[in-house]
Amino acid sequence: WATGIQWSRRHLFGALSADALELDLRVTYPARDVRCAWELPWARDICPVPPSMWSYRGGEGAARYPIEAVTGPIDVFHMTLFAPPAHTFPKLVCTVHDLMPLIIPETYPKRILDKYAAMVPFWQEHADHIICVSEYTRQDLLAHTGIAPERTSVIYHGRHPHFTRRDAAAVSSVRHRYGIRGPYFLGVGSVVPHKGFHRLCNAFLRAKDETGMPHQLVIVGRPNWRNSEVFSAIQKSRHVQDIIFTGYAAFEDLPALYSGAE
Repeated sequence: WATGIQWSRRHLFGALSADALELDLRVTYPARDVRCAWELPWARDICPVPPSMWSYRGGEGAARYPIEAVTGPIDVFHMTLFAPPAHTFPKLVCTVHDLMPLIIPETYPKRILDKYAAMVPFWQEHADHIICVSEYTRQDLLAHTGIAPERTSVIYHGRHPHFTRRDAAAVSSVRHRYGIRGPYFLGVGSVVPHKGFHRLCNAFLRAKDETGMPHQLVIVGRPNWRNSEVFSAIQKSRHVQDIIFTGYAAFEDLPALYSGAE
């Protein structure tokens, strides 16, 4: 399984490693985090970071280690995580996917709020430039951090060539695999409060009651924190069998799931 940010990193690494770019790309990972290797589409230029150098604890006397002790000489370090590392960098570029923990903190667990609280001063002090994945995120960043606009840019995510419309046979196969009987609506994402799946489910159930429509609602993604509001509404409904939670779907199944949805 993988989250959206993990998919983004995997394909970013793959694109940056293209021979045509003539780019010397090195990727750092915590030495103990074997699962992260899934994100790497190749088996070269991996720079494991020992535990003593990975997490920045802060406080008096806290040491930061030069990242080049792990990577060798580099020109730019691109940080894609959202916890301050225990490193110094020659030049630092950070990617910010969203600032939801700062905007609606009541929907997040404390462990994520703590990371974001530490990230804002880190961005302010250390980032030479910050990439935002949308103009909306950029405006949130400017409003909540005081970072100067000239230190930010918007670079949108690309579209993977895997995502093309699939034919009726492929759609039929994937419908059978996931137990989808009739026409359906599709939602994709982790089941967490800020994704709004509780509102989607409530709207779907109301539409079923008021119109008698034959549709199902298919939600692709793993239930994560604070999802009881989603499931409590469903369990009380007579349409409970019409909402399907697939968990994480296989990458090769997603285009057909999208193609078959209304």
